[in-house]
Amino acid sequence: MLRYAFRASLFAALLLVGLAGWAASRGHPLDGAEFTQPGEDNSTLPAEGLCVECPDQDLGELPVGTHFVDFVVSNPSAVEGHLLGATGSCGWTCCFKPVDDVPVVTIGAGKTYTMRCTVLIFKPGPFDGTLTVFVDRGGARPIPLTVRGVGTVSPKGSSHATDTRAATIP
Repeated sequence: MLRYAFRASLFAALLLVGLAGWAASRGHPLDGAEFTQPGEDNSTLPAEGLCVECPDQDLGELPVGTHFVDFVVSNPSAVEGHLLGATGSCGWTCCFKPVDDVPVVTIGAGKTYTMRCTVLIFKPGPFDGTLTVFVDRGGARPIPLTVRGVGTVSPKGSSHATDTRAATIP
């Protein structure tokens, strides 16, 4: 009986260590780079900086094929911010990626940058895709962008539809 209690406590300890490691690797939005001690000058700390307006988009029904979506990266802070890049992904139902390689972009205080992305829908039915934008907030910080919708059958006579209108993001 003591052997089973020992095994259960060992399992619980390993589980707690694993969860603590996982939590530490996820970071916290208020990590140490954003704290100051009393009396310290915090003028050199990174501002909140860049954000993506409407990072989660429901595109509704779209025909199977290639479509373009614009995402607006804005800088509401009083200092310039840096967009470090973006990575796309392909899943079972669609590919979602930037149209071009996103260079390092400096976005001035109160300014915006429009990033054009493509969504390639493979087949009719529900689709979703994720793209990650990296911004500089005292180090590279990821901002996930997601699209979802329902792929429909392409118009008759077309095997691959292309939607050239960009989704308007408020």
